[in-house]
Amino acid sequence: VSANDHPGSKFRRAIDHAINVKELIRYDLLANGVPMASLSFPGQVGYDPSLTPYKFDVPKAKHLLKEAGVQTPVRLTMVTVPFGERTAKIIAKQLEVIGLKVDLSVYPDAEIFQAFQNHTWDIGVAVLPSPIAHIAFPLTLMFFSQSPYSLHKSPEFDRMFLDAVTGLDP
Repeated sequence: VSANDHPGSKFRRAIDHAINVKELIRYDLLANGVPMASLSFPGQVGYDPSLTPYKFDVPKAKHLLKEAGVQTPVRLTMVTVPFGERTAKIIAKQLEVIGLKVDLSVYPDAEIFQAFQNHTWDIGVAVLPSPIAHIAFPLTLMFFSQSPYSLHKSPEFDRMFLDAVTGLDP
């Protein structure tokens, strides 16, 4: 989620609690997945078995939006590639329940980097296949300054990204 016009961590946590991950796995992955609480798998940097995924909790999500001073309904823009369209549609439908209306734009793979770079989005559904089987791969590819395909060069983002993929935040 971008920081365009939305008030920080309570807003993002509201989104986390509004997404029914079990349904997402069931309908998007055809039940071939497990909920995860971090970007890392067991044995990878940053994995912490004591973390638990956010609980699907619509009342809590609505409460967090209210605490953040968000007046619903709110319109959000979501971008993805054709491979992520089903995922994005499921998430968009789930967010409607808490008053977030999503306008979905599906870009061809060759144009998604430009869409992300233009910052004309609030939520990006990045579903690039990972040859290294690590969930942070697409984010590293697209946003980490040391990637040859990075959309920007930001030492501040790099620091926050490294903290997120290597740090533990129970």
